Amino acid sequence: LWLGYWVLVALWAVPLWWYWLRERKRIRALSEAEKIYEKKILQWKKWFFAIATLFIGLVFLYTIPHWFLQHKVMEGAMGSAKEVGVKTKVFFETTPASPVPEIVTQLAFALKDTNGNPLRGLAIDHERILHIIIVSEDFKDFAHIHPEDLGPVGEDTIQSAMFKANYVFPLAGRYLIAVDFLHEKHPGSETFLVDVGGARGASAMPDDFSSTKNFNGYTVSFSTDPAIPRSGEESSLRYVIYKEGQAVGDLEPYLGAPMHLAIVSQDLFSFIHTHGEIHDSQTGAARHELVPSDRFGPEIEGHVVFPRAGLYQVFGELKHQGKTTVTSFLVRVEKGSEKDSKNGMLNDMPMEEHHE
Repeated sequence: LWLGYWVLVALWAVPLWWYWLRERKRIRALSEAEKIYEKKILQWKKWFFAIATLFIGLVFLYTIPHWFLQHKVMEGAMGSAKEVGVKTKVFFETTPASPVPEIVTQLAFALKDTNGNPLRGLAIDHERILHIIIVSEDFKDFAHIHPEDLGPVGEDTIQSAMFKANYVFPLAGRYLIAVDFLHEKHPGSETFLVDVGGARGASAMPDDFSSTKNFNGYTVSFSTDPAIPRSGEESSLRYVIYKEGQAVGDLEPYLGAPMHLAIVSQDLFSFIHTHGEIHDSQTGAARHELVPSDRFGPEIEGHVVFPRAGLYQVFGELKHQGKTTVTSFLVRVEKGSEKDSKNGMLNDMPMEEHHE
């Protein structure tokens, strides 16, 4: 592309200066009286051609290539809020453009409508304007961050629909970056892959299918219904939390939900962000939106439709006594009744959100 711009500038500039040189040669053959007038005209043409060449070079050798380069690293795939038929674009870039481990990387997201304007109608969802999930390709690194981590997000920022967050990638390798937002009461989601420089070294994919694990001093029991989930069919995820052998009954809401769930396929192609729920002790009704004063436990339940057969890592975030704990379980999903397509896209579930 850069060579094409030089050729384009040459196609415009060379004829101009060829004409100028030809005119100068013609004027030399004129009489002295004729030269005076013709030289003045030629001088004006010289300055005009110089300005024109400078302008063409500036536009095609700097401005346009810089614009394309900037948008190439920003532009991601197109997401959609299918319920209202509104399509949006999420643009993404990192600073530095090629992240390195153990150095602060700025993640920038710009949300646009189909006309390229800032996306209007964004709203706070689960206490944050934007949820950013980061998962390493070996599932050993997980983070859930927000623009609010850098400070309050003002109305001007929401109107511009441009959001930033900082993250330090701990090691080299490939990372999934997923961003979730709420637009006109409908969830939107988009994913990106980022390669962090350096050599991570060989790292085996997880193969631990244990149903009971210890996390940050808590013993968490995990099960699915059915025992082996099937793609395209709804499955239940059930958590039971213990601490020091005792069931924990005073869990706290984490970002307005009993639990945040981030589910990633082994190939990083499919991503689901959903939320756990609890059941009212009197009515039995499910609740997945809580207020800060709510207390519950030890059981939390989630519902998910796995889009394809394969292995999925299920990350769950829960909160107790002011501290957040991240759980992680590996799930094998068998092929279900629906078509198992890598290019398929499932519609948003009624209460939650997911993206493939």
